[in-house]
Amino acid sequence: MPKTDEKETAGRVNEQNGDDDIVFETFHHSGGKTYCCMRANGQRYYLDTASSGQWQVFPESWISEGYIVTDDPENQDNTVQSTSARSWDDDRVEFVNIPKRGKLQTQIFETRTRVHCYFDPDEATWLRLPIAWELHSPAARHLVNLVKDVCPCWGDDADILAALRVSNYNVDDCVNTYQSSVGRDRQATPSSEGSSKDDPFPYSQTFGEGPKSQETGDKAYIELTSEIEKLKSQLSSTANELAFEKNAHEQLKAQCQAEKKKRESRALEKVSLPAKLEQPLQQARNFCQDVHDILHGTKHLIEDFVATITPLIRQAARLHTEQTEKLLETQALYRIEAQQRRLTYNTLIELRGNIRVFCRIRPIACLSSSHCWLRSFESGELCAYLPNAGKRKYQFDHVFHVEATQEDVFKELSDIIASSVDGYNVCIMAYGQTGSGKTYTMEGPPEKPGVNILSIRELLRIVRQRQKVNFELSMSILEIYNENVLDLLSPGSGYDTVEIRHNGTSVSVVGATWVRVQDEADMQRAISLGQKGRHVAETKLNSMSSRSHLIVSVCVVGTDKISGAVSRGQLTLCDLAGSERVEKSGVTSGERFHEATQINLSLSALAQVFVALRNNQLHIPYRNTKLTQMLQPCLGGDSKTCLIVNVTTDLNSISETLSTLQFGASARQVALGPAKAHITNTSNSK
Repeated sequence: MPKTDEKETAGRVNEQNGDDDIVFETFHHSGGKTYCCMRANGQRYYLDTASSGQWQVFPESWISEGYIVTDDPENQDNTVQSTSARSWDDDRVEFVNIPKRGKLQTQIFETRTRVHCYFDPDEATWLRLPIAWELHSPAARHLVNLVKDVCPCWGDDADILAALRVSNYNVDDCVNTYQSSVGRDRQATPSSEGSSKDDPFPYSQTFGEGPKSQETGDKAYIELTSEIEKLKSQLSSTANELAFEKNAHEQLKAQCQAEKKKRESRALEKVSLPAKLEQPLQQARNFCQDVHDILHGTKHLIEDFVATITPLIRQAARLHTEQTEKLLETQALYRIEAQQRRLTYNTLIELRGNIRVFCRIRPIACLSSSHCWLRSFESGELCAYLPNAGKRKYQFDHVFHVEATQEDVFKELSDIIASSVDGYNVCIMAYGQTGSGKTYTMEGPPEKPGVNILSIRELLRIVRQRQKVNFELSMSILEIYNENVLDLLSPGSGYDTVEIRHNGTSVSVVGATWVRVQDEADMQRAISLGQKGRHVAETKLNSMSSRSHLIVSVCVVGTDKISGAVSRGQLTLCDLAGSERVEKSGVTSGERFHEATQINLSLSALAQVFVALRNNQLHIPYRNTKLTQMLQPCLGGDSKTCLIVNVTTDLNSISETLSTLQFGASARQVALGPAKAHITNTSNSK
């Protein structure tokens, strides 16, 4: 609506309400946010909940960026509805050619109910579209066609559109109403719609760097160190002098001995020693005495030096120990703070119901993360260093580097997996291109089991510890192959095809085989049987390429022995088939080409569901493929959902790797709403 029309309408509303009346309104911004507004004395205000928490003057520039709904029922018809001059990326606004009326602007308003209206320039207000006019609307025609696809026997378009109006334009409710009216029995199960929440303000918490490490010593320590160095220098000099004197002493001793021999030999020849020898001998004696005195003094000097330096060394060691203890204490405080920050972030994500997205890197042509073009950081950030293309950053809840083990992956998922024992529905999905390690992560070899076996093993451990609750575990294994859902645990030689039934937002699988699991041996038998029946084939990219989607479901039913409360949780483990390019995989014809086509179609449909959920669209295309139908309770219900995107460091698959990373980063923005525990109190029900 132009601003002039809006101001005229707002003026009429003010005249009806009076300048002194306070009218509360709701402003819906085109970005998806909602603001509480108040109009008083001709001035409009909005509640700033983001920063100040006070009423602020409503900016006039916002009028063209959204529309306003009056909360007063008496003034509901006079509500100012402002739309932007620019077209929104919204399927509710359009222009419709009406016979004998021309081109009219229409819009579906969503307050308590959804009403399809058109703007009447003569009346300067929005009026409800007649059914005959509404059938010319592309949006309404799209919904009618969706209903006719599901109910081909229903041919009256006007009747379908009237039923859609009654169902608030909800295709599933309209189809269920029609099927109930023609006598088709269905099991009534309360349907729960994922609560739509406005995008909250981005939560950012910056943790400062830890205290810098303490200096290795104070001023006294430095002085002591300097004195020690001086004493060491003196000791070294004295030792050199001592060595020199010792050498001289040895030489003199040798000379004395030689002289003595000469004297003895001469004494034999002469009775008395010549007088000329007395003076050298006396000099030698004096020199020897001097050397002896020097050696004696050096010994005392060394003893004094040792006595002086010993307490200094002890003091230096004590200072070093204290500084080391302070450094260790600082590091411990940092780790505690980092853990607390992570727990706070996980709590926020759980309250918002966001899909948790993890990334695992399969090392190909690199031995460590420091030598790969994909590098991970502890903050959950992944950087892709592209050849001649700069650097790209992606943010995930956690990134498993190339050295990460199967136990490291399960450790990050153990808390959310264990919540299925408390009555929550949990879904773990592995997504990625062919050969990126999805099946290795979910199944793994016998010596390194993956998420499937480790999860069920953890559930068995938990139920054994809870003595006050009786638990029953059962599991089923289904395969989606070429848009057929096969039961891999069905008795007999073949594999039965099961049927998917819808009841609102709930989905049930009719004919699936559930095997009771009491210990790890039961679990191993069931998983081995399921692995034997899965379709695999060899391609140029993978010698054991999975040609189907594998879904392992574990149902956990617990009955409290004291209160009688019954909890029912389900763990869904989904190993998706890998997306592939047929020109690279070499499957350009025949059965393998048909398999690749069906795999890529189902993964594309899954991506469309994520986009619709992220944009909060009116219709979510769950019914496009069997895969999206099976995952509807996990994505459109009250489940805790985790996505593991698997990528490879192979330089020949850079484009596929970047596509997978972008898919994971987009899925991380999807908010499903808070999960709910499925607990029934039988005593109260009686």
